[in-house]
Amino acid sequence: MNNELKKSIEVNIDSSITGNEREVIAAVMARLDEEDRANVIYVAEDGAIYSNKTDLKETTEVYDLVENNIYQSASGKELVGPGVSTNDFSASAVKDDTQISPTAEVPNPSGGSGPYRRVFSNNGYNWLST
Repeated sequence: MNNELKKSIEVNIDSSITGNEREVIAAVMARLDEEDRANVIYVAEDGAIYSNKTDLKETTEVYDLVENNIYQSASGKELVGPGVSTNDFSASAVKDDTQISPTAEVPNPSGGSGPYRRVFSNNGYNWLST
């Protein structure tokens, strides 16, 4: 990572974020356009949450599927999601825990240019499942 890029990233990471956590979020931010580095949250495959701002991380919770389209956080909060219709994705890509296979056949996106900008949801919902 060149010095200019490193400075551009470091200015957007709270000073209280240190060690491995800082390294992980800096590596994520290096892949983003400069204008997209202000407020970054990254959820790792193991469920660990990383962010460039401590207040963002503190207000982010991971929700697990508890039944059909009901999700619950570790603190007991529940959300009702739109569910995943088998009409929206190929049947082989929909599992009981609603995780989508990386090889799933998904609808052709309208707009967006990369993995950070593609969100698929049902009409009338604001929903992101990652």
